[in-house]
Amino acid sequence: MLNILILATVGFFKQTISRDVITKSQATGYAQLCLSIAIFMLIPAIVVQLSIMQRFSQNGTYQLTDELIATIRTIPTITYHSGSIQTPESKSYLIESAESGNDFLLIDTTKPMDELTKNNSEPLFIMNKDELSVHTYQEYRQIIKVKDLGRALRFPDDKAVIISANDILQAAEEITANLNSAGIIFYFSVGISQLAEFALRVLVYAFIGMMIGGWLGIILSFKTALRLACLTATPLIIIDALGMAIGQQIFVFRALVYFIIQNGLMYWHLKYLRQNPA
Repeated sequence: MLNILILATVGFFKQTISRDVITKSQATGYAQLCLSIAIFMLIPAIVVQLSIMQRFSQNGTYQLTDELIATIRTIPTITYHSGSIQTPESKSYLIESAESGNDFLLIDTTKPMDELTKNNSEPLFIMNKDELSVHTYQEYRQIIKVKDLGRALRFPDDKAVIISANDILQAAEEITANLNSAGIIFYFSVGISQLAEFALRVLVYAFIGMMIGGWLGIILSFKTALRLACLTATPLIIIDALGMAIGQQIFVFRALVYFIIQNGLMYWHLKYLRQNPA
C-alpha cells in the first residue's frame, strides 16, 4: 500500500521507480493517475470547505451574510418561459457585490454568451437569455443551459414563471443551509473534470513518449509509454490542485508550461533508463 501511495505522489521524482514502471509493470497507468487525482484534489476541497465555513458559518449553522443578501436584492425580476429568460428591459444589468465591490452578476439577454464572457471576465455569474455561465476555477467557466436549469427547478415550459429577487434569496438561503457538503461536491465534480482532462492528455503524451524513446534508442510499446505519461502527469495535477487551493492560475501559459514540464520529465526518465537499464 505504501509503495502505491509513493508511486501516486512522488513517483515522478524518483527515476528508479519510473524504471520499474516502464520495465516491470503490466498496468496501463490509469489506476495510478486516478489515485494521484484522488489524493491531491483533497487539498482544494478542504480549502473550499474551510473558506465556506469561515464565510457563512455562524454559531454552527450556515447563513447568508448581510452583504450578500443586499447584493441579491438588487437583482432584477426575471421571467422564464420556454427555456429562456427575459428581463424588464432589453439592456445589460451589472450587479456588484455589496461586500467587495467586485462584479457579481451580469445579465444581458441581447448578446451571445461568447461575446459576454470575452468582454466581461470578472463577474461570478454571467447570464443571457439561453445560458448561465458560472466562474468555477481560474479562467474556466461552467456553462449551464437555462432550459436545463428550468427543468431541474421543475418550471413548466408552457407557462411564464416570474422570478423575483426574493425568490432568488429564498433559494440561496436553502442552498446555504446545506453547505456542509460543499467540499465533498467540489471534490467529486472537480476530480471527475480533472480525470477527464488528464485521461485524454496522457493518450497524446504516450505517443510523444514513444517518439522521445525512439530518439534515445529505446523502443516503447504504447502501453509502456502510457504508463510513463500517467506517471509524469502527477506534477501537473499537483500544480492544478495548488492553483485551485489559492484561487488563481499559477502559470499564465498553462498548456505550454505543462507541455514543457511533462516532456522534460519523460526525457529525463527515459535518459536514465538508457544509462541504467533494468
